[in-house]
Amino acid sequence: MALGGEQFDWPDTVLTARSLAAFGVSLFAQAIIVLLIRAFFALKDSKTPVVISVISVLLNSILSIVFIQVLKMPIWGLGISASIATLLHALALLILLDRKVGYFDRAHLIIPFIKISVTTLIMAVPLYVLMKLFDQLVFDTTRTIELVLLTITVSSIGLATYLFFAWFFNIEEVVMFYKFAQKLTRFKDILVEPSQEVGSQKMT
Repeated sequence: MALGGEQFDWPDTVLTARSLAAFGVSLFAQAIIVLLIRAFFALKDSKTPVVISVISVLLNSILSIVFIQVLKMPIWGLGISASIATLLHALALLILLDRKVGYFDRAHLIIPFIKISVTTLIMAVPLYVLMKLFDQLVFDTTRTIELVLLTITVSSIGLATYLFFAWFFNIEEVVMFYKFAQKLTRFKDILVEPSQEVGSQKMT
């Protein structure tokens, strides 16, 4: 939407969006990799992450060649190859670290992941349906302003859906976020009260 213009037409914009979506699949894995590598470094093991990283780069290169040159996929095939390599990279590091430290509490790892995955899938359904429905019946997405309104509307509904079901499934990270937001609100009230008292004293 931001890139669309005279020199960057709508098909190119759609192609870019699909490429971004393909890369976005592995965003969480990229974040996990950073933490896992630091865990290996903390255990005085720098060899394992380096070896796994090299293998991941080689795998990404091979998959990119296969997807683009052999299977003749569009440019977003590069995003898929990168996401596959990144997901396997994170999985390999997690398995090796699990063995190195004497096995994690699997329930503590798997159950939150399942909850987040289910919540994300639940959010995706109304997000996709409403986007198609509003695109055809409510907004004229050939116009930039209405495309922006469609994006804001659907994204807001999707976010509200995710937060509700995250609360419903008692996802620990989201509950922590709610508690943090409540503390910020209370802290704001504490800051406002003294300022009001000072203002009232000046009036007297």
